[in-house]
Formats: sequence, C-alpha cells, structure tokens
Amino acid sequence: MSDRWLRLRFVFWLALMLALCTVFFTRVVHQLNPETDILALLPGAEKDPVIDVALHKFSDQAGRKTLFLIGAGTDAAAARAAEDFAARLQKSAAFADVQLRVQNRMHDTLSAYAPYRGVLLAASDRDRLAAGQGDAIYDAALRAIYSPASLMRPLPPAEDPLGLGSDFLLQQLPPLGKVHLQDGMLAVSGEGRHWVLVIAETRDSPFSTAAQGQAMPAITQAYAQAQAAGAEVLSSGLLPHAAYAARQARHEISLFGGLSLLGTILLLLFVHRSMRPVMMSAGSIALGVIAALTVSHYAFGRIHLVTLVFGSSLIGVAADYSTYFLTDAFRLPGRWDGRSAVRQVAPGILLGLATALVAYATLMAAPFPGLRQIAVFSAVGLGTACGCVLCLFPLLRPPQAPPVSPAIERALRALLPRPLGKPGWAILALIGVIAIAGLLRLRVVNDLRLMQASPPQLMQSEMRVRKLLNNPTETQFFLVTGKTPEAVLEHEETLRPQLDALQIRGVISSYAALTRALPSLKTQDENAALMRRQVCTGDGPLSRILAQMGFAGGAIAARLRDCIAHTAARLQPQDWLASPASVAYRHLWLGAVPGGYGTVVTLGGIRDLSALRALAAPDHSVRFVDKVDDISALLARYQRITAWIVALGHLGVLLLFTLRYGLASALRVVASPALACLGTLGLFGLTGEPVNLFSTFALLLVLGIGIDYAIFLREGRNTPLSSLIAVLVCAATTLLSFGLLSLSSTPFIHSFGLTLLFGISLAVLVAQVLATDPPPRL
Repeated sequence: MSDRWLRLRFVFWLALMLALCTVFFTRVVHQLNPETDILALLPGAEKDPVIDVALHKFSDQAGRKTLFLIGAGTDAAAARAAEDFAARLQKSAAFADVQLRVQNRMHDTLSAYAPYRGVLLAASDRDRLAAGQGDAIYDAALRAIYSPASLMRPLPPAEDPLGLGSDFLLQQLPPLGKVHLQDGMLAVSGEGRHWVLVIAETRDSPFSTAAQGQAMPAITQAYAQAQAAGAEVLSSGLLPHAAYAARQARHEISLFGGLSLLGTILLLLFVHRSMRPVMMSAGSIALGVIAALTVSHYAFGRIHLVTLVFGSSLIGVAADYSTYFLTDAFRLPGRWDGRSAVRQVAPGILLGLATALVAYATLMAAPFPGLRQIAVFSAVGLGTACGCVLCLFPLLRPPQAPPVSPAIERALRALLPRPLGKPGWAILALIGVIAIAGLLRLRVVNDLRLMQASPPQLMQSEMRVRKLLNNPTETQFFLVTGKTPEAVLEHEETLRPQLDALQIRGVISSYAALTRALPSLKTQDENAALMRRQVCTGDGPLSRILAQMGFAGGAIAARLRDCIAHTAARLQPQDWLASPASVAYRHLWLGAVPGGYGTVVTLGGIRDLSALRALAAPDHSVRFVDKVDDISALLARYQRITAWIVALGHLGVLLLFTLRYGLASALRVVASPALACLGTLGLFGLTGEPVNLFSTFALLLVLGIGIDYAIFLREGRNTPLSSLIAVLVCAATTLLSFGLLSLSSTPFIHSFGLTLLFGISLAVLVAQVLATDPPPRL
C-alpha cells in the first residue's frame, strides 16, 4: 500500500472525525436527554395501532399519580403526619396536584355539576325511575331525612331533597376498597395502625429525568420528616420505580464503563509497556462512542438509558481492532512498521467487523425499538473505531513491541494452536456433554417483567398498599373507542351493565369507568325525560318530599319549575374535562386515538380473564387489553424467530468462509461460535438460568464477535504468537465489557451479559483448539 494512499486516507478520516467532534460538541452534547421509559424499549402492537396509542396515553396519564399511605398509632397522629407530608410535596414544582382533604374539593365539584343536576342520575336511581318506582325514591329520601344517613350525603336535604344529586356524586367516587372518609381525609385502618391517603400527581411523565430530579428530593424529605415524627410511609405508583431504574442505570453506566475502561488500560499497559498504545486505543474508542451518540441522537431523537448501559460495554469490543493492530508488533520485534502492518491485519479486522455488523444488522431488523437502538449505537461505534485503526494508526507511529519475559513467552507458546489431539478432543467432548445435559434442563421464560427490576422494599411497599386498600388495580383494562366523543361514551355505557353483572358474580372486585362521572348526551336526554315525567310533576316524589319537609305551595311550585328548567342543560365532554369535577377520572379519557376517540375502563381484583375477554365487541368498539400477556407472548414468538436466525446466521457465515477457506477449514472456523452457542445454552440449563429473547439475541453477538477469534487465528497462521496475543487480549477486553453486564440488577441485561460471558469464553477456547488445520492426507 503506497504512502500516498495512506496519507490521503489519514487526512480524509481525520477531517471526518474533526467534523464529527464539532457536530457532537456544538449540536448534540447539550441536547442529550436520556429516555428512561421502559415501554419505549418494547415493540408496538403488530395488528392494532389503536392499542399502542391508547396504552401510551393511558400510561402517561395514570403513571403520573403516586399513592402514599402515612401511618401512625392514632388517627390524630396519622392526620398530622399526612398534612406535613402533603405540605412538603406541595412546595415542590414537580407536582401538579397533591390531594389530601377531599372535602376541600367538594365545593368546586358541586359547583361544576350544579347547572346540570336535572340530567345527572345515578344508575340505581335511573333504573327505578325508568321502572316507575318513584315511590321507592320518595321512601328512601324520607328515611334519610329522619335518620343520621342524611349527614353522610354530600348535599344537604334542603338543596337535594330526594338525594338524587348525592347519589350521583357517591356513584362516581373511584373504587377505593376499604378507604373511608374521616375528617375530610381518605383513611384506612390495618396492620395495627391508622393510615391516611395522599395522592400526588407529577406535572410531567414519571420517566422524565427532570420530573424525577424535582420530585424525588421532595419525596425523600417528606419521608424523612414523617419518619422523624414516628410515622411510616408506604408508596404505590410508577414514579419511585422509574426513578430507581434510572438511578440504577446511571450507576451501572459509570460502574461498568469505568471498570471496563480501567481494565482495558491496565491490560494494554501490561502488554505494550507504553502509554502510546493506550492513548491510541482510547482515542479510537472515544471517537467510536462520539459517533454512536451522534448518529443515535439524530436517528432516534432520544437515547435510552439501557442503550447507554450496553454502550458502556462497547469499550472492550471496540478495543479489539486496535489490539489486533498493535499486537501485530510482536510479529517483527524491533523491525515492525505501522504501514506494513495494515496489509497484515486489515483482512482479519475487516472480516471481524463484517460479521459483527451482520449480527447487529439482524438486531436492527428486529421490531424492538430498544434492540434497534442498541444495534445502531454499537454498529456505528465499532465501524468508527475500526476506521480509526485502519486509517489513522499506520501514520501515528505506533511503538515497537516490548520484550516478552521468558516465563510469559513459555506460557504463550504452550497455548499456541496445535493439531487436534486427545486434549483438544476432550475439551470438545466436554462442551458437547455440557450442551446435551443442559439443553435437556433448559427453561425458557419470556416475561415483560424481565424488562425492569425494582428493589424488594419498593415491591413490599406496593403489596402492602394494595392489601391495605383492598383495591388491587390490574394491568388489564378495557379500551373503548368510537368515531366521536359521544359514541365513545355510549359504548362505555353499554359495557357497564355487563361489568356490574361480573362484579356481582365475583369475577372482578371493582372497576372505574368515566361515564360514572360523565354520562353520554343520549343518557342525559333520557334522564331529562325521566325527570320531567317522573320527578318534576305536581304529584311526583319531589313535590311530596318538599311538602313533607314543610315547604309552602308557592315554594314547591317554584322548586318544580327549577327542576324542569335544569333538564334543559347538557354537560359536554370538553366542559367536564376543564372542570374540577373531572379530577378523579380525567386519566381515563384518552381523547383522540387513530380512527376517533377513546376511554379506558380499569379493573380490580380479576379472577377470570376469559369472562372479561368475552365482553370484547365484534366491531372493536370495546377491546380487552392485556398488555403484559400480549408483550410476553410477543417476546416468546420473536425468541423462536431469533433462534432460527442464529442457526441460519451460522449457515450463512459457513457459506461465506467456504468461499475463502474451503469447506473443511470453514467448518473449523464456524465451529467456534457454534459450539460456544450450544455450550452456553447448556450452561444456562445446568445452572438453572432461564433463557429468554434477550439471551437469544446475545447468541447473535456470540456469533458476530466470537468468530473474530477464529478469523484472527486463521489469518495469522504464519505469525501464531502475535495472533494468539491479539486474541487473548481482545477476548479479555470483551469479557471485561460484556461480562460486567452479567452483574446488572436488571434481569434482561443480566441475561444478555451472562450469555456473552459464557459464549465468548467458550468461543476463544474452541477457536484455539481448532485453529490448526489437520495435515493433508498422503
């Protein structure tokens, strides 16, 4: 290769890297805002985009609410601690709303509903009026007036003689299990303590790093204040889990990246005894990371924290190319030159990069946004690092190889590839036994819960809140859609009687539907007709109860005229959404979705999924959504597809290398990742580790990265010592990077890292055993 061509390539690549750094430091670095939403990693619904939009909107709205139970030995102590806790949260700009005293909001709610009281009826009152049972309503009202029951109603008898308005308000209260109203607060007793409920809603998504940064310090301070007063605080909601996951991801990025970088530096210093190779390798890795961040930023907008966790492991893999180039110096001690080294190492480096890019390209084709982003990040980073090695290193005057101590040289020569003999066959047989024995015990587990792990204390807090409230909200829900807001409300009202029947049968313990607070216009019209026909008449229950209460004839006539007048108003969705009356149910309104509008009906205490699935409407106006089950099934299906891709990938690589080496030698090269994959699955089976989609995806990288070692040893047959040093150093840096991921607290990252730890180790071992071709037959 001519010096002129090397210089041109050097100038071009250097200019490209300078332009890259300029863009990164002026346009990208200040806009990097890591994504922490775990759902952003998941694929969308393949057949129903409406569910995707609905799930995103509902998760964003419902996820902003966090429940806190503040407990103490007495009612008064719990109330005081809850007031202090709520006051602390209210001081934080992170929270749009902090609810403690329900009665303080009742006046605003009553005012919002007042103009429409002639068309708002509870379902029970509506049914009785439709059946002509006005006398039953009169009798109930009469009993309430002359008993303490009237004190429990939101409206006094003078304003609401028949209790119709109170019944409507009480009907729309969200199901809160054992919670009761005490001194204007929502309270519950259990575990030998008295608890008060505080509901806090963040202004932004709980996955927003800004929201977490503002909300969590306030919550921590409120916790400390309550505990100092002798109270206990329990929480239930997405915010603490999202904040923990983000904090843990940042910790793992710094820990794994730091340890990998430190280990790589120490290893290179040990091998080269000079800082120049370390600086050259670090420079190529840094430029690779900068390129990966820049391209990912422009391609995806936001980079997920999980991508950065995986990106922290890029250090060891990107170092392979610089290591293979720099350790070539051991080929000609004292006489080595970077210019001539390119001809020696370029074929192996480019073949290794090609197989890695094929593996990452497969991940890019997967319908998982998280894996696609990881693949783009890694492929760009590795490609850039490789370009730095081949274009910049030859003219950077890399140093000569240091002398190798006799002891190390003896150890290395003892490891040099040899013709396959009894020890080699024993190693291959052992891997085969492990593979067969482990595959028979292999467990496959694909569960959405693998995407995120929360600490035991948060999970225990969630379970205690659910038990105390006796209101276990489920992840399954009904999605109700229609072409107009009115159609949506009518469809939901059709669903509610069926849910009421299931609740009576014990199939569900509770449900929350928006039409409890916002009836459709059709229902309001029907309610108005019932009120005019059954209530607002001279001989109806209203006039009779007013007479019983001592109202004069003129006053009764005036009240009847008001009753008829109030049947003319109609509560519109947009007015309701803008009023305080919608606070408890607003998160169930999705607004515009593909094809129209939508609402969500949440469920509690599910005992029979099949009975709920049967309520889905044939026209898809009512859909039963079980996202956890759907995603888990999708994970399992794509795992099966990925397993076939891994198998076909090995076949494709075999065909590729058959063209270069011939079938016999190609089989020995491909046997390295193939046996490594089988052995890894065997180790998973023997150790009891479950296999999932993410460990199967990792097998693609075992193929793409593990085959590098067989290539390096094959391409370096004429210089076995320097090739062996390169392979050992490359494997060590790779294991430092990906092996550390096996220590992650997030299950799917742990599984990914453990697969690569096992796979890369076995790939190096098999590559060394099969590196030497058998002698030709005479």
